[in-house]
Amino acid sequence: MNEDEVTAYKSGEGISLPEDFIPKTGTMTGLSGGGISFVTGNYIDKGTILWVQIGFKHYPLLTNIYGLITRRRKIKSDLYKYFLEFIRIAEKDREAIIRYIAQLQRESLLR
Repeated sequence: MNEDEVTAYKSGEGISLPEDFIPKTGTMTGLSGGGISFVTGNYIDKGTILWVQIGFKHYPLLTNIYGLITRRRKIKSDLYKYFLEFIRIAEKDREAIIRYIAQLQRESLLR
């Protein structure tokens, strides 16, 4: 993915799902205001843009997030860890993520 294509996605231009779109799932292993890491059995090329839905306890599902796969690491023969940088995310969704992380940190300190 070149810089112009990333810029177009950030602005919302040219975003559409193919008719044969089949959702895939993964398990989130890391979360920040700038992106996520996750594991899945699906092979994804570095540079791929994904439409991401993020769900966590007691928060509404965040559904309008697009991210760029920046790194991939093979964990097992059929399992990969990916690092995804958010390239299009509503500010309210980014703030919800940051609030969630702060809540987890507070809970961890109280234990």
